[in-house]
Amino acid sequence: MPYAVQPVSPHDAPGLARAMMSAFWEDQHWRTLWAGSSYQLETIISGCAERLPQALIGDRGVKRHLKVVDTDSGAIAGYSRYLLPESHAEKDVWLDAQTREPSEEEREEYVKRFRSVTDEGRIKGMDYDIAAEFGNPLAEVEEEILRGEGECFAVDYMTVHPAHQGNGVASMMLREALKHADDAGLTAIVMASPAGKRLYEKQGFRLVRTLAQDDSKYGTTEEFVHHWLIRQPQKAFP
Repeated sequence: MPYAVQPVSPHDAPGLARAMMSAFWEDQHWRTLWAGSSYQLETIISGCAERLPQALIGDRGVKRHLKVVDTDSGAIAGYSRYLLPESHAEKDVWLDAQTREPSEEEREEYVKRFRSVTDEGRIKGMDYDIAAEFGNPLAEVEEEILRGEGECFAVDYMTVHPAHQGNGVASMMLREALKHADDAGLTAIVMASPAGKRLYEKQGFRLVRTLAQDDSKYGTTEEFVHHWLIRQPQKAFP
């Protein structure tokens, strides 16, 4: 399939939501967050599509976004989000991947849509107790790593729709992002799943920490494993 890496707009929300949520739904650990509700994938995709425009315009100084489009069908095949360190928020770093400033009318519309599918800012149907039980230890590990490494360019999201996995979509986005991390002289960090670890190692990341958690009481059949990898900036990216 022919693919193209492109910037992201709030108008992409439906396609981004379908790619993201379809990918996450493949993960048995992620599905535990919804096991206590009646929500199925299509409902989750719909809710995400309503929340995303507000998320995409938030923290524009540090957030950067990419999508990959199947140029034959126009479908969004993958989405990734990156975080610049706060020290670079006011610098002209990778502005092509920054969402544009919305109008006041657009901002009001996005807030209204976000509120329609959330409850005091929380995603409806998601189990926040489970999210905290396993998410808080992940945050603690990452904070410890960053205390040692200093400010980093973070690969925050990397998702590919299941129909497009195995076609190099994630690699396309990662290579594009790392060019800009290198230009800015920034060390890159990522928290990767076991399935994604090799993707980052191929691009020069080295493993620095692994955390395995047992969530079998929620019906999963394997440990909940995350890897943290670091990549130093390179002067000449191939």
